[in-house]
Amino acid sequence: MTGRYASEVLFTSFAPLFVLIAIARSYQTISSRRQSGSLRVVLSYPHSRKDVVLGTALGRSILMAGVVSFGLIVTVGVQFINTGLPDSN
Repeated sequence: MTGRYASEVLFTSFAPLFVLIAIARSYQTISSRRQSGSLRVVLSYPHSRKDVVLGTALGRSILMAGVVSFGLIVTVGVQFINTGLPDSN
């Protein structure tokens, strides 16, 4: 399997999986806070529900960006190991 083909297969195989994981984790974040009662504690502070939702979304977005960036760096590193640097010609 060549490096380019392997990268394409990995991307097309795992891209939908990342979307499903993000949706499941975002739902789980709010519902688990509600079930454990910590959402009630967070909302007792002088913050609106909008602040809580936006803060949670921002935190999860930063986390997902980090995970995707790490995956991209690993993929590019594996591709460079398999194929080497391109010629300057």
